[in-house]
This record gives sequence, C-alpha cells and structure tokens, in this order.
Amino acid sequence: MANNQPSLFDIDTPEKRNKSLFYALRTNNAGVLQLAHLTEQLREKHRLTGIPLRPEHLHVSLCHLGDHAERPEAFIAMARRAGEAMHMPPFEFLFDEVLSYSGQAANELPFALQASTASIEFKAFQIQLAAEMVKAGLKAWARPTSRPHLTLLYDAKNIASEPVAPLRVVAHELVLVISYLGETRYEIVESWPLTA
Repeated sequence: MANNQPSLFDIDTPEKRNKSLFYALRTNNAGVLQLAHLTEQLREKHRLTGIPLRPEHLHVSLCHLGDHAERPEAFIAMARRAGEAMHMPPFEFLFDEVLSYSGQAANELPFALQASTASIEFKAFQIQLAAEMVKAGLKAWARPTSRPHLTLLYDAKNIASEPVAPLRVVAHELVLVISYLGETRYEIVESWPLTA
C-alpha cells in the first residue's frame, strides 16, 4: 500500500526551505480597522519606523507545519482535511499587551499585540484543531501556540512588554497559509469561515 505520509527525511538544505506553511486565524474588516488605528497610535508613541503589515497579512498564528523547498502538496492535502473538519463559531481575542519578539534580524523585530491569558474559546479551538490534525496524519505538527499574539509590524526597536487598553478582536476565519520567506508574500491556500 502506498505511503502518503510526508517523509521526515525528504528535505533540502535550510537555505532552500523558503515556503513556510501554517494555520492562522484572521479577523474581519471591522477588526482590521481597529488594528490599523491602534498600530498608528503605537507607532507614534514609540517612534517606530517599521511599515504596518498589509491588512491581508494580519493574523494570529496557530500551528506551524514546517518550512519547505517546494510547495508541500502532501502537507497541504492533510491540512485541508483537518481544516474542513473544524466547526466553531466566531470568538473574541482580548489583546492587552504589546511587545517586541526576537527576530531573525536585529532590524526586523516583530512588534505584536499579545493576550496575557488565552481565552477558553481559543483553547477549545486549539484542542479541536490539534485533534483533527492528528486524525489527518499531522500529529508531529499538532503543537499549538500557548498565548495568542498578532504581529503589527517589524522594526529595529526592541519594545519591552507593556499593557495597552484591552482590544477585543473577533476571529472570523481559519486559514492555511504559505509564507514565502524573504519575499513579504503570503498565499492563502485555503480558508474556512468560523460558523456556529
């Protein structure tokens, strides 16, 4: 019987693996406007010069499915099966912190919103997604993030964690994304609206 599992040994050298596959959650247009307004306020407050992320790039990362040299069709097929099985209504994130994360380059530190605690709904979504990933053959990659964060821009300044006025942003859509590393380009491979 043919083995459709992606091989852990079928990899290229790290410098060639420039296609990063991951699940993420996105908000709607109202959420994007909220985030754009807050980003400008924070840029002015901290005198940041980094360009805000494009609206279509704003997301909360969930699970990373590896960096690949070629378009990872086997992974995509399994990830689609897991995504199609997800059934949850939209839910809120409550972001109440902002900070810089360590980045690959000193002048490209991710500046992000973060929730100090993960909501019950977010945890439930992660548990369900991990379970569906295991069923689809992606057990090794079912490692969800601990606390939700949303990158707003990249900048050379390293901003220590600080509180912000709580911002409620609704997750409306689960997406499967390929990020082309070094190209500032995202491809939405598949999307699934959150519905009751």
